[in-house]
Formats: sequence, C-alpha cells, structure tokens
Amino acid sequence: MLLGVDQVLDGVHFDSSKHSPFQIGQKVMNRNLSDCAAMACLPVAALVCWALPRGTDSDYVKQLYTGMKQAAEVFGCQIVGGGHRGLGSETGGERSNFGFEAEG
Repeated sequence: MLLGVDQVLDGVHFDSSKHSPFQIGQKVMNRNLSDCAAMACLPVAALVCWALPRGTDSDYVKQLYTGMKQAAEVFGCQIVGGGHRGLGSETGGERSNFGFEAEG
C-alpha cells in the first residue's frame, strides 16, 4: 500500500489567471498521479482538499472537480473525499491551494 500527499499551489505549480478551472483540476490530479506512477503504484483512491478565494462561483468549482475526476478516471482512481475552505484576508491571501493524498 502507498499513501502519498502533496500540495499544488497557484503561482507555483499553475497560474489561475492563464488556466481554466478544468485545466487546473487536471493539473492537480495528474501531478499527484505521476508520483504514484514513479513508484510503480496503481492509484485506487484520492482525497483532495482545496482553499479557493471567497466568492468563487459554483460553476468554477464544478469545472475544477470535472478536470480532477476525468484525469483520475484514466487510471481507475476515484475521488473519495476531501474538504474545502474559502480564502480571505485572515488566511493571508487570495491564491488557490490544493492538498492531495493518493492511495494505491
């Protein structure tokens, strides 16, 4: 069994001003699934936590999730849980942040 965890940060691993939410979702998932591949592991489940700027509309979130889900399905991996939070001034900024855990 393999458990892996990683962060994917706006402005470091992707640029939300240039990439669509769907593309960001794909990047989040593929970046972490590639870690599984590097360790000769077939991923079976993923947990994704994200923090998005407050006021992010539901269509953005749906597109983001669709990108993650489609990337995961290629490998037979399912998103089985996670969590979310809105970012505001008390958290130090408005940049998106993703935490990811893969099990295989």
